[in-house]
Amino acid sequence: MKLSICKSLLLSCLSLFFFSQCQTGKVKSVQYGGLEIEPLFGQTIQTKQNLIFRFSKALVKPEQIGKWDTTQFIQIHPRVVGQYKWAAVDELVFSPDKGFGFATGYSANPARSLSKLAGEELTGEPIRFETEQLAITNCESHWFKDPQNQVMLRLTLQLNQAVLPDELAPALSLLIDGKKVAFEPENHFPTAQISLKMKADGWVSNAGNLKLKAEISTAKLPAGLKKWMKTDQKFEGEIISASQLVVYGLDVNYGESSTSLSVRLSQSVNFSTAENDLSAFVSVPGLANLKISPTDKGLDVTGSFPSQSTLEL
Repeated sequence: MKLSICKSLLLSCLSLFFFSQCQTGKVKSVQYGGLEIEPLFGQTIQTKQNLIFRFSKALVKPEQIGKWDTTQFIQIHPRVVGQYKWAAVDELVFSPDKGFGFATGYSANPARSLSKLAGEELTGEPIRFETEQLAITNCESHWFKDPQNQVMLRLTLQLNQAVLPDELAPALSLLIDGKKVAFEPENHFPTAQISLKMKADGWVSNAGNLKLKAEISTAKLPAGLKKWMKTDQKFEGEIISASQLVVYGLDVNYGESSTSLSVRLSQSVNFSTAENDLSAFVSVPGLANLKISPTDKGLDVTGSFPSQSTLEL
């Protein structure tokens, strides 16, 4: 199996995927006197994204397009500090300096400066939107053996906000193939990637993938997290069978003097080799001083990475 790795493109591709996943139902256009404002964003937005407003008529001259300005054209409540740019004579972009608050409702109205451009007092119902509430966005499974040589299953839940796993655990329930399972958090610090381990309970012999259902109960959340959820959140996915080895993806780890790759696998790799080096089983053409070692979630790839290049693993 080959994976293309391009340092300059990897992070941007992941960001674009995440942004597209977070868009929800579109906000309806609102009429303000003789001007219609069409919000070009979803009812639920990300905490770090721009807002685009399209107007029913041109409000500025072409020479004003493309220039960032601190003039407040839209009043947002709660207040969000940011800058504005005209993307077209009838299209305005707002970019927040520090982002929007997580799980927060907002309203937007035309400011006086926009009324001045429109040549009339712009009054009407506010444009309402909100940022996403706490939710599980993805899950990766990993089979491994504990120090007692017992087969275990690790689930890594990806959240859209960092939390303390020990605070979330009492409100979280897991069903695997319809059976409720007990689990134990492995990390005990604020993080958006929560690792949970549990006993395999005979699932190792299952040739097919397992069905996973996870639910976060609002009623069982502590006060600090309850403000981030209005309703119970559910997530459904699959746990890769222990009979398969699947590459989930890889993470690029940039250091001051070195670069490494973390390859995420669906199970531990336990080849018995000299110095536990797996470079005889995995190749990265063009990478000098290659060394590949097992980790608790897959493999670590180190070596002398050439700059501005695309490699295959």
